Amino acid sequence: MFTVLFRVDSSPQVGLGHLMRCLALADALKNYKVKSLFVIAGDELTSKAIILKRKHSVIFISSLCTNEELVFLNRIIENESPGAVVLDGYNFNYDYQKKLNTKGAPLVCLGWSSDYRTAADLVVNQNIWASPGLYAGQIQPGATLLLGTKYALLPQDYH
Repeated sequence: MFTVLFRVDSSPQVGLGHLMRCLALADALKNYKVKSLFVIAGDELTSKAIILKRKHSVIFISSLCTNEELVFLNRIIENESPGAVVLDGYNFNYDYQKKLNTKGAPLVCLGWSSDYRTAADLVVNQNIWASPGLYAGQIQPGATLLLGTKYALLPQDYH
């Protein structure tokens, strides 16, 4: 079965927005028999309940964007062999992305950052002001940009 690994944070400080956006994508992928595995740092109690209610798998980690986290995450990628790795959060900068070994799976970055430099194969920025100019010279050759509100990741009941 095809698996997508989501690395996302959810906490009172960060909020639930990143998680809800990833869940909207995971729920849609479920219609295509794609398994979703969430790796989360943050509010375990709330996040776990939301994810498990939607019948996705979840692993919690205690650290945020440290070398130990990358070792652990790379081990999960090695074991799970996901078909794609999705990052959604404020802490997944270019250096983090470059140290992530996706084993050839596409790297997808959701959202936006004040640092638009990215190692992603696919960038989804659903903000109304998103434009290719933000990413000029900041993306990898061959990367795809999906920009603007038509790419908003909303729960299925909003469609």
